Amino acid sequence: MIVIAESGSTKTYWVLLENGVETMNFTSLGINPYTQKVPEIEGIISKEVAPVLKEKAISTIYFYGASCSSNENKAMVRSAINKFLPDLKIEVEHDVMACAIGLFGKKKGIACILGTGSNSCFYDGHTLFQDNPALGYILGDEGSGTWLGKRLLRDFLYHNLPDNLYKILRDEKGLDKESILNKVYKEPAPNRWLASFAPLIKEHIEEEYCLGIVKESFHDFFRYHIDCFYEYKKYPVGVVGSIGYHFSDILRAIAIEYDYKLEKIIQSPMEGLIEFHSLTPKSNTSH
Repeated sequence: MIVIAESGSTKTYWVLLENGVETMNFTSLGINPYTQKVPEIEGIISKEVAPVLKEKAISTIYFYGASCSSNENKAMVRSAINKFLPDLKIEVEHDVMACAIGLFGKKKGIACILGTGSNSCFYDGHTLFQDNPALGYILGDEGSGTWLGKRLLRDFLYHNLPDNLYKILRDEKGLDKESILNKVYKEPAPNRWLASFAPLIKEHIEEEYCLGIVKESFHDFFRYHIDCFYEYKKYPVGVVGSIGYHFSDILRAIAIEYDYKLEKIIQSPMEGLIEFHSLTPKSNTSH
């Protein structure tokens, strides 16, 4: 029995496979070794994951996670899992690899993430090639839920929001300068909190302000994270993540402006990961 875990900054999806057949699935909080310290990651594993998996006859966990690109971050996640689920083989890969496999399998394409955070790469069917780095929610994450939340709250604090949205944030959400700055600079997982405002933007997408900031967000994403692959324009673009999925019409329109073929938008890469890991053990380790 193997486990596939696909983690963004907000949620982790866990799927158990036995002989290529899904037998169980569940979710936990997202795991991101850049924005979370070791005790927080260990807390998620000990409370939300280990109690579900510890009695299962598991041989290997394939974990694909946000910010799991460096050896240090991979080791942090691997150690946290092994602390509560010892004697298991733990393979940790970047979430962009999950995105690429989920979108293209073993075909070539430009694979993108547009969820709580954002990222992109060119995928040759085996290896990832990244021109511009993912800089996280402070310096980057263009096009993401975090980016949209930052823009909305900045405009709220600068009194640049339409009156109806301003009143929603002030009266219904109970926000003010102090509460926002505490959430962003003092409390855990500020990126997750910032991204939680994306549904409000979606709810009001017919309004000029909301439509405008989503378009601006996607323009920035294409400018910095897709147009850098201009020599690969003959290959399709695919997008994974809740922001790309829920704002897909706008995203497709922006892709046309940049002359890219946006072939696929999916909310989760899990279906493709299950198909990939249902192959022979030799294929499972090809990445």
